Amino acid sequence: MAKTKERKQDEIKSLKDKLERMKISVLTSYTGLKVKDLNHLRQELRKEGIDYRAAKKSLLKLALQEKKLPEIDLKSLQGSLALAFGYEDEVMTPKLLEKFRKDHKQLQILGGIYDSQFITKEKIIALAKIPSHQELLSQLVWVIKSPIASFSYVLRANLQGLVNVLNQIKEKVKT
Repeated sequence: MAKTKERKQDEIKSLKDKLERMKISVLTSYTGLKVKDLNHLRQELRKEGIDYRAAKKSLLKLALQEKKLPEIDLKSLQGSLALAFGYEDEVMTPKLLEKFRKDHKQLQILGGIYDSQFITKEKIIALAKIPSHQELLSQLVWVIKSPIASFSYVLRANLQGLVNVLNQIKEKVKT
């Protein structure tokens, strides 16, 4: 059933809203992906606060033009188009999509929009390899904790050595 003009305007408005709020958007083709796999992907993305929605190329083109975002040759992109909108973490969206893509080859990453510029598939995959915000924080805590822990071990070793020497002196005095 064809969409009415009002429904198309609502969809463009929704896309514009998501494009305005996003930190990153990843364009994907989901042609050949089973419905249950697509639903599973949506659930995984939703857990991280990422929206994943299918979009008609013509409506997406209009939304991009109205938001003055980069011109993308959508006609050259093959398959059914969907966008993943990441609002908080720029790395988490590509990371989750790349992880899902390894198990489901039908999902294709086509590119994305980051910092008001179109980025290629290769850059999206490179972003997916960067540690997430939480992983970076845990690495920072480990780096800060490591010298303190090492210093504690050194001090404890010296005290244990002193206790051993005192115990040996005590044993000598008893005999």
